[in-house]
Amino acid sequence: MTFVDADCHEAHGLARYFVPRNHLLDALRGLCLVIMTIDHLPRNPLRHFTYETFGFIGAAAGFIFISGFVTGMVFGLIQITEGSDAVRRRAWLRTRDIYLTQVLVLTMVVITVLADSHLTTVNESLVDIAQRPLRVWLLGLLLLHQPPYSDILPMYCVFSIMVPYILHWIHKGQERRVFLISLGCWFLGQWLLRAPWEHVGIFDLGYFNLFAWQLLLVIGVYLGYRLRADGRSFVPNSFRLFVGCLSISLVLFLIRHQRFVAGLNLTILKVPGYLTDPANFSLLRVLNFVTFAYTAYWISLRIGKTLEQVFVLKWLAQLGRHSLQVFCWSILVTFGALLAERQWLAQSPAARCGWVDVAVISLWMPALLHELYRNTMSQVDHREKAISRALMVVTKHGP
Repeated sequence: MTFVDADCHEAHGLARYFVPRNHLLDALRGLCLVIMTIDHLPRNPLRHFTYETFGFIGAAAGFIFISGFVTGMVFGLIQITEGSDAVRRRAWLRTRDIYLTQVLVLTMVVITVLADSHLTTVNESLVDIAQRPLRVWLLGLLLLHQPPYSDILPMYCVFSIMVPYILHWIHKGQERRVFLISLGCWFLGQWLLRAPWEHVGIFDLGYFNLFAWQLLLVIGVYLGYRLRADGRSFVPNSFRLFVGCLSISLVLFLIRHQRFVAGLNLTILKVPGYLTDPANFSLLRVLNFVTFAYTAYWISLRIGKTLEQVFVLKWLAQLGRHSLQVFCWSILVTFGALLAERQWLAQSPAARCGWVDVAVISLWMPALLHELYRNTMSQVDHREKAISRALMVVTKHGP
């Protein structure tokens, strides 16, 4: 998302501070985008291998956490060097960019649905757009109606507004207040304000429970800020902790995929739904994410530099560096499949896998175009600065 890519955008404004890129983080973010694209495309066989592969963990959780972590590093540097007002200004710019992107996606979806006179989708949300396009569009401008699979953008609008206040309190040494409020909101999201929030009257507030999912962002922002402020990670590099987290992750993996592992078409250990609800980022999902994230962190400390040299990861890192553009393209590709859902489902599984591969490969197109755009604008900016310096010299030493 735009505020997540703060280390990429507005490079000229941040040029006086050196923020080294973490290519492995970019690659992980790119991998999350690929997985989300595959998971969103309707009923494709590849989804069996990508949806919650490692347990009660989805790609969206990893994407939001990494986004928070990168935001904590980049905006944390601004907080330390320029203060809270500068963070607030940049965060509002991020909010504007994300909001305008959401409006663009919403408008394109509404126009596409209206232009398709032979709507063959069975998706209820798209049928609602076809029947009430003006109402959907007007509510969408207020973020009160969110097309399917794009509801992460309105959530990021709220998150980017939260970031300056989170960083301000953390910088003042009040991280305890931050986590108490965040945990309180998470608990509210588990009981009093539980999802689903879709189809609440005339509103469609999306799939994600904002009160619950903000916990991932807060943790990520805190860890990113601490890394920037301290110059090193304060997360312990402990083999015992690694073994404990790996063990818990394996147990949760076996519970999540018990039918596949046991080879039986029955559930051996039934877990209550309120503990594993993805929309509300429930308790077992929090536990699974924390233990899996630490396991991945411990491994990355040992082989991370080697992994960065892998060709596939370099391609994934390119997606991660342009995550907003790639995510928007992914949404539009998904809508294309949804609008022709009956024809899509009429194809053989092998054909659907082929189209999924085409969709994934196409993700590099917006990344390449945006990188070309940024390079062009950077060259223009350098030329303008060179001309300005030359004019200043002429003025200073002129007749």
